[in-house]
Amino acid sequence: MAPVKDRKIFHFVMIKPSHYDDDGYVIQWAKSQIPSNSLAALYGLALDCAERHVLGENVEIRLSAYDETNTRIKVANIARDITRDGGHGLVGMVGVQTNQFPRAMDMARQFLAHGVQVCIGGFHVSGCLAMLPDVPADLQEAMDLGISLFAGEAEGRLASLLQEAYRNDLKPVYNYMDDLPSIEDMPVPFLPADRVRRAGNQTSFDAGRGCPYLCSFCTIINVQGRKSRFHIVGAAETGRPSLNVDDGAEAAQIRAAAPCIEGGYPSAGSLDPVHRQIRYRLLLQPGQIVHEVVDRLHLSPIGILEQRLQAALGLTREQRYP
Repeated sequence: MAPVKDRKIFHFVMIKPSHYDDDGYVIQWAKSQIPSNSLAALYGLALDCAERHVLGENVEIRLSAYDETNTRIKVANIARDITRDGGHGLVGMVGVQTNQFPRAMDMARQFLAHGVQVCIGGFHVSGCLAMLPDVPADLQEAMDLGISLFAGEAEGRLASLLQEAYRNDLKPVYNYMDDLPSIEDMPVPFLPADRVRRAGNQTSFDAGRGCPYLCSFCTIINVQGRKSRFHIVGAAETGRPSLNVDDGAEAAQIRAAAPCIEGGYPSAGSLDPVHRQIRYRLLLQPGQIVHEVVDRLHLSPIGILEQRLQAALGLTREQRYP
């Protein structure tokens, strides 16, 4: 490790923006109902980059994560910390949806005024670049202001993005929509304890991404593709007491959750005695083949969810299998 006097600091600040209500106020709560999986996924990747010293052994990557739905974002304070530590930093607006993009832009302008680099990613950027023939006006405005746009998924790409930000050499747009990565061996989503406490003491994991179906109401396949990609079975077994299965409400992702439950997490046979003392709770976004996950729940310590889920759906076994 380099001597303290020779060490440099690079701040990577990840912000999940909220959005404005009809009166123009930022919607914000003391605690949010569920965590942001996009924020957790990026933080897990960033933590891996920091541990691998992707900016060099003499550069410390300091990570900060904020979900604006439950945290007030103090732009001036964040910018002051970056400036105090040498001015090396990047603010990433994470998982930005269409109704959140105006708020993300407003915060981005404030950071730019303080001389801080900004990159915006998420479903609005990815969906627009994937589906529209021309770059829409709001994305073009962002690039004209000097904001970088990131379309696609950050697995396998975050290190190079941080390296370019460290050199103050960010590109206007990073478009990986035609090159969706494998997530099999990638770091799983993670959030620090103080962030988890603000989201109902819940964290999240990716069962998988992508869906082979062509449901008329679905837009997520334009962002995450039609090829199902999964984390390896057991990758989510982290010992955290409450987990949120993020499956995008896609039918294929119900299949992604099912082997995760049955094959390695949190089936009774795979948990050691310490894990068996932990109460697990899964929040599922059911799709059209939710019965596939219901049928596997009885194999795990959370078997009681089978009855609750059936009751919530108003389905008997005979109705599910006519």
